[in-house]
Amino acid sequence: MNTELEVVSLHIYPVKSCGRVDLREMSIGPRGPQHDREWMWVDSTRRFITQRQHPEMALISTALEPDALILSKTGHAPLRISLTSGPRPTVAVNVWHDTCQAYDEGDETHLWIKSALGMDARLVRIAQDFERKLPEKYNRPESHTGFADTLPFLLTTEDSLAELNSRLAAPVQMTRFRPNIVVRGGGPYDEDRWSLIRLGTIEFDVARDCSRCNIITVDPATAVAGKEPLRTLATYRRDGTRINFGRNMIHLNQGRLNIGDRGTVMQLKPALADRR
Repeated sequence: MNTELEVVSLHIYPVKSCGRVDLREMSIGPRGPQHDREWMWVDSTRRFITQRQHPEMALISTALEPDALILSKTGHAPLRISLTSGPRPTVAVNVWHDTCQAYDEGDETHLWIKSALGMDARLVRIAQDFERKLPEKYNRPESHTGFADTLPFLLTTEDSLAELNSRLAAPVQMTRFRPNIVVRGGGPYDEDRWSLIRLGTIEFDVARDCSRCNIITVDPATAVAGKEPLRTLATYRRDGTRINFGRNMIHLNQGRLNIGDRGTVMQLKPALADRR
C-alpha cells in the first residue's frame, strides 16, 4: 500500500462545461477547489446546460483575475464579470436533482453568449451563503460542492491515460477528461483500489469511480465530437451501464495543494474483481 504519488497538474473550471484554468497552487475550501464550477449557464427553465447538449461550449475560455471572471471566444470581445458585486437577490436553479440558490449575472452575459454561441442562456453564480450538500451516501458536514455534477474533485492519473492511449489509433490529451488533480504514481488504474489518499497536507476520500459521458469525445480545442476515447474505454472499462475513467473525491480538510506536492495511498478498498 506504500504507493508514492506526485501532483503533476491542477485545474479548475470556473464555468461548468466551459474552458479550464490551469493552476500552480489550488486553494481548497468548504466547496472544494476555489472558484471551481462556481458559475453555470441555465436555460429558460433555469436548468443547467452542458457540453452534453452544446459541445461548442468548449470554445468558451475562462480566466480569473483578482476582481473578475473573464470569458472569451475567438472573434468576440472578452466579457468581464465582477467577483465583488454587492448583495443581490437569488434565484432557484437546477443541476441534476438539486435545487440551488444562485445570482443571475445579468443581461450583458445573456447577450454575450447569444452572440458568441447562439445560445439562449443566462449565467448564474452559486450564492455565497448557499451550501449544496453532497449526496446522502457521501455526505460530510464539513464538505459541500458548487455546480459540479456530484462530488467536488475529479482525480486522474498519468499511468491510466498512457495505458488508454496505447489502445487508441490517435492519442488523446488529459484535457478531455476535465480533471481537477492529475497525479503520477502507481500503475494503470491502480486508483480503482484507492479509498483514502493524502496529497501534500490534504486528505481525500476517494469516494467513487467517475462514469464518463459523451463530453470526453469532444475535442476541447475545436469542439468537434467523435467516437473516441469513449468507444475504446467501453471495451474494457465498463461496469454495468457505467464506463469509468478517473475517481471522484471528497476533501477531508482545507488548505492548499501545489504542483509537485508528494502524496501517498493511505487506505485501499476491499479487493475487487480485476476490471482492467
